[in-house]
Amino acid sequence: MAVVAALLEGLVPGARIALPFIERMVAEGLSTTVIQETLRAAGTSFRRTDFLELVRAVREVNLSRDYLKSVPKKFLPNPARLPKPVGTTLRKFSFRVTIRGQGGVTGAAGEQHITVSSSVNLSRSAVEERALSLFLAQQQKYRGGEEELEPDTIELETGAATYNPDAP
Repeated sequence: MAVVAALLEGLVPGARIALPFIERMVAEGLSTTVIQETLRAAGTSFRRTDFLELVRAVREVNLSRDYLKSVPKKFLPNPARLPKPVGTTLRKFSFRVTIRGQGGVTGAAGEQHITVSSSVNLSRSAVEERALSLFLAQQQKYRGGEEELEPDTIELETGAATYNPDAP
């Protein structure tokens, strides 16, 4: 996670020293309160407004979820606005889709996450279509012995996406 150079120039010396630790703790998913208390215990502290601005800059990767939800379903997302994946990927684009529905026999609610990977950029509607067709074709595999979801109760939600320009 790289923080914008302009932000680095405006940081107080204590914040510059704390930046690698803040990046690590944000990656671990710790709250801002826990991060700031940990920094204070280590002897580094600075204004809370500066601290929160720095944490928001470090967390910019998480903003892709809101960005992707705001892209109209027929439009392609801008790859420049998508974060790079944390690990290695075999495709340039990776989209996470959440499938929710109800079982046909008992009506129990079910939820499944499907990742759609592609070498080309896809619209949200194309991603959702691929995820749904994959899920319905292999529902037994994905549900692991649980009750099958009724196709007419299924709702799709496109979640986070990543873009790896270096992938084949």
